[in-house]
Amino acid sequence: MKKFLYLILLLPLFFFFASPTQAATIFSDDFTATDGTELQTYNSDYEYPYSGILHINNNHLDSGNYFGPSNVTLGDYCASFDFVPHDNNGLIVVRANMGTDQGYYGQLHASGNYELRRWGDILDSGNVSLSEGAHNIKLCADGSDLTFYIDGNLTASAEDSTWSSGKTYFYNDNGYYDNIFTTYYSDNVLIEDLPESTVILASPSTGTKTVGSPFTVNVSVAGDEAFNAARATVEVSENLTVNSISNPTSNACNLHYTTTPTKENPSFAGGIFGDSSEDCTVYSMVVTPNAEGTGTITFTNGSVKAYDDNGELLTGATNASFTLTDGPTPTPTAMLEFSVTSPIETYLENFTITGTKLSTITSIFINGEDTDSTYPTDTTWEVPVTLNLGENNFTIYGSDGTNQTATQTVTVDRHTLGDINGDGEIDLIDASLFAIDWDKTEGLTYILSDMNGDNSVDLTDLSILAKLQ
Repeated sequence: MKKFLYLILLLPLFFFFASPTQAATIFSDDFTATDGTELQTYNSDYEYPYSGILHINNNHLDSGNYFGPSNVTLGDYCASFDFVPHDNNGLIVVRANMGTDQGYYGQLHASGNYELRRWGDILDSGNVSLSEGAHNIKLCADGSDLTFYIDGNLTASAEDSTWSSGKTYFYNDNGYYDNIFTTYYSDNVLIEDLPESTVILASPSTGTKTVGSPFTVNVSVAGDEAFNAARATVEVSENLTVNSISNPTSNACNLHYTTTPTKENPSFAGGIFGDSSEDCTVYSMVVTPNAEGTGTITFTNGSVKAYDDNGELLTGATNASFTLTDGPTPTPTAMLEFSVTSPIETYLENFTITGTKLSTITSIFINGEDTDSTYPTDTTWEVPVTLNLGENNFTIYGSDGTNQTATQTVTVDRHTLGDINGDGEIDLIDASLFAIDWDKTEGLTYILSDMNGDNSVDLTDLSILAKLQ
């Protein structure tokens, strides 16, 4: 039991003490000379596209001027620096031709307002809460994808292909303040290769859909880097109705959720305990357009943590935008309003899948058969099934005798008793998950913490788990 406690106490460290993912450095300057002495007022590594003299004092760059490396012209790269916000702002320009005022800008104001710009045009914007002291801003250009980070957090993104290459410049608009250079400064200039791309995306992300006709959207983490934790706030526009959310039938990320996606809130957060994944599907959701217009699925507050060092991998997000058009009304059954009221993870070999339906649907077919389907009411149904260990996939559709509804797939995962995370072993990881739900009678984070199915995680369940170790 002491080992259980140690693991439970250490587990949060995997989520809160992360180190950044590194990329190859192209140019850097911390404004400290190699011999340890302070740099003077001029540094030949830089050029000055506007009037003014580059001042370097106390190993910090004085504010009030654009400045940039004189010999660096690039297409795809990231640029960052530290600055102390005061009365105005700090900004980075990438792919720049300052002689014609062209380039992409990442800009942070002392108020916390930020913008991602194509020169004068705002591509994305928002606000963050800023503490006192220095803050890091980073702007990345990867083909037509632009991403802007504040203190390591992705805050803005856009697509634009106006400029494909150019120079980088930095600016801290704080003035000189009577030659007091130690309070308002710029520091730690860095230009680096793009890190490996990891994005949270919706697939498909575009297309024309008909009002009343359901379709499936997969939410995925795409990239070549192994990860073991991910999260995102997922928002679906009001003209799209989420009918169901299910685990994918193949290539699943296998997250154990701390925030479980639901029809009401498809946001997610979770970890992959004792393993990792890459380029995988988090979940699938069936959505139905309910009005004409533009239907959107957007991701914010995203994060993906590296398996090897817990560093941040996320470089962007691919949102979905669909054109929704009005079509002929499907008759007589447009869709199967399907829900699983039993848990989709179980220890049981004999399991009953239950759900709801339109009253006009007279038969529910599972894997092509309706022999065992029963209907407690005209809007509910249930089907007993036998489960093998592991994932069991069931294809479900409804019929009114003439017309067939859209097909949906649900996965029921049968675990060995005590194997809460389904990795085939009953070990300290399962004990740590069990401890999260200890003494609960509802709202379990891990439904399989309830070993005997009495809707309570208590000493009886602990006795069962301990015997299985």
